[in-house]
Amino acid sequence: MSTEKAIEKLNKEAAKANSLGKVVAEAMRSYFKDGAHGADAGKVEDEKKTVGACASHIRDLARRKVDGDMAVMTDAEVAEAIKGYYGLSERPDMRAAMISNGEKPDEKTDGETGRKPMRYTPKDEVSLFQEEKKEDISGGKSIASLSLDDFF
Repeated sequence: MSTEKAIEKLNKEAAKANSLGKVVAEAMRSYFKDGAHGADAGKVEDEKKTVGACASHIRDLARRKVDGDMAVMTDAEVAEAIKGYYGLSERPDMRAAMISNGEKPDEKTDGETGRKPMRYTPKDEVSLFQEEKKEDISGGKSIASLSLDDFF
């Protein structure tokens, strides 16, 4: 199977998949983009190997990690689960999947999925806690002009 046919199969499966299945399909499309990993393309051909079943595999792995009401998996763990499920030679790059098709900044949506390409930069990070204002105990004086009497 060629990478183009693998991507076609992934596109068809992604159209019917849940949100996690769509993430799996996006990671796999990114993995095969521009003909890369052609040796692994045939591994997608197996009718039993679907993005929906891969998503269920990932969900089962996450359930084993449940702590209270939550399970957390890193991108690397998800990529490793995808690699193991399909029997790939390398882990798909989850970050590349998140920014795939982002090289065309003028396009509003990705032609294949109709979604806006996702991008992540350090500017996207938001502090979870607002910084508290610290009380100015110096009374407006510079630190060099303070004496011990200013603190007691």
